[in-house]
Amino acid sequence: MIAKDIQNALDKYYATGARYIVPNVYFFGAGYCETDLLVVKEPNGFIYDIEVKISRQDFKADFNKSDKHQILEHGTRSYQYPTYERQDGQTQMFEAGTPRPVSGRPNRFFFAVPELLISRSEVPAYAGLLYVSESGKVTKVKEAPVLHKNVIPVETVLCRKFYFSFRELRDYKENSGVNTLKNKINRLDRENNELQSRLLEKANDIFLLQVTNRKLTQDLYEANQKLIINGIL
Repeated sequence: MIAKDIQNALDKYYATGARYIVPNVYFFGAGYCETDLLVVKEPNGFIYDIEVKISRQDFKADFNKSDKHQILEHGTRSYQYPTYERQDGQTQMFEAGTPRPVSGRPNRFFFAVPELLISRSEVPAYAGLLYVSESGKVTKVKEAPVLHKNVIPVETVLCRKFYFSFRELRDYKENSGVNTLKNKINRLDRENNELQSRLLEKANDIFLLQVTNRKLTQDLYEANQKLIINGIL
């Protein structure tokens, strides 16, 4: 089972009652990392972030993303350097390591894994757990708690991302993508012609060797006949 299989199963599982389902999107801002599957629920607009893991090593490595998990657990982020914030006309400095509130985090957070890959007890308190079987059945092993009840204006963020994705796709089709494919075709065509030329040269070499071999065989036969006639053999 690969990550895409789990995403497809989750897409079907959440299809009813979801306003949007978006795979592989950077949504929550700096420090949070990519969301494997973003689900926006109806009617409350709550956002679910579903992290897909296909191995225990991958699951454990996710906790190395300390900023992300601090944001999920506490709704804060600690910076490695001093930060500044301007309020009421005054600038306030925060020392490095000072937890700062952030607004970008999901309402619920889940891990989604192949069945029995991890246990319920391994999942932190702020996360839920979903099992996905080989057949694509999704089982909610642990419900994810509500981390906050704020509704993020998801359309504003997604519209901007989809707009730039659309432009990139359009440019790819109209310009660089087509040109790239043409260049690749031309390159492969040249390589094919070179290989055909080399094969032809090898074929000529083989033919010449065969002719030489036949002549040597004939010469050897004639020499043997002369020896026999002269009584030497």
